[in-house]
Amino acid sequence: MEQVKKNLTLLGRLKWLGPVLAVVMYLFVEPRLGYMWALALGSIAGSIYIFICDNARRTIMCEHVALDLGAVLKARGFSRHSFEIKSLKTGLIIRIYLISAGEKAAACNTIIMERITSSWYKDMVWITQLVDLDSEEDINEARENLDEELIEQLKRMRDEARRNKK
Repeated sequence: MEQVKKNLTLLGRLKWLGPVLAVVMYLFVEPRLGYMWALALGSIAGSIYIFICDNARRTIMCEHVALDLGAVLKARGFSRHSFEIKSLKTGLIIRIYLISAGEKAAACNTIIMERITSSWYKDMVWITQLVDLDSEEDINEARENLDEELIEQLKRMRDEARRNKK
């Protein structure tokens, strides 16, 4: 866990080398291709470097969260599950699809919430959704329903925030 946290911090700091790399690109390209090409290529190189670092950071974070929560569920006897984690600027949206958990779904929810609140990544988790399904074939339908529900909740939150500003 500590190693993952250190890697995420390192990637967060390394991305700020993007402007430095953009300047280096500009300095090497400008004498050969001119000002405009150097400026364009330098900007593109710096932006892409920052994008790659951010993307790697999000991927590592999502994989760690899925492995961590999956290990907790397996340790408690919930072997049939699937995770979907979306990384947004506001935080992580974690979806857990339980397969045939039945009455144990409430216990699973408690396990997940305890694990998230005791973890170092708790501040990064924005929304957690848990669904119990009969089979893995139902995941696509559940995903569509959860997407619609999430959009409605986000609209309500936006409208509430606008009302509170007035």
